[in-house]
Amino acid sequence: MWQLDENKAVFQTPAFAIEIDTHSPESGAVLRPMAGDAYQNASLLRIHSSLSAEVGVPACESVHQRGPDLVVDYRMSKVPEFTWQVYWRALTGLDSRNVLGGIELILSVQTELLDSDPRMIVESHLSNSRVLRVDGGHASAEAIEIDVSDISSSVKLNPPGILLCRPCEASFSYLELVHPSDFIDLEIMRASQDSSEYASRFTMFEAPLEKGVIRRGRLRGLLLSRDDDVASARSCYEQFTASPIPLTA
Repeated sequence: MWQLDENKAVFQTPAFAIEIDTHSPESGAVLRPMAGDAYQNASLLRIHSSLSAEVGVPACESVHQRGPDLVVDYRMSKVPEFTWQVYWRALTGLDSRNVLGGIELILSVQTELLDSDPRMIVESHLSNSRVLRVDGGHASAEAIEIDVSDISSSVKLNPPGILLCRPCEASFSYLELVHPSDFIDLEIMRASQDSSEYASRFTMFEAPLEKGVIRRGRLRGLLLSRDDDVASARSCYEQFTASPIPLTA
């Protein structure tokens, strides 16, 4: 269960903790170090609009929890007719011995405007990590490592949306998955030129959004044991793509 304290929400497990500032979706889900790991904090699944200059910043309207879900409603400050709903779904007890747990982001957008651009950006920031793109189609295919230290501009990757990260000072791997029905664009870039921190950047909701229509997309961030993490990544992707559309309200 999530522990709520004003605008702070924490989900704690014996292996890890995730902290969210409900007033700042652009800060994402902060991963606290696991026991015995020297790895510094990572911020996962940061959310912001690709047109923030036009629609403004998200203002938190309500927060509640429903079982493993932390549900937050936002209204944009400059265009209040444009709203988001974010489900932060804590994932534990998944059907795999290599999965330590994680979080699923279920993002919905809606508008009362006749026509609008709903494109959203979801980023994760990690540092000192090996980054691998995993092919989901062939069990024998090798994962392709991306040399993050040599990135001078963003690198665009093709589907599938399977990104595996191995923090150098951690005992776990971090897996980021985007559902194939939501995949538009994936980029890897340096978060800043003077640091070892990199960012994964997914674009969601490409088509225009009409009045009264709700568009929904989802991503998963999972912590895996380092052993055989590539095979685990493929298995998790298959399970994710086969999972039913999540029920929200």
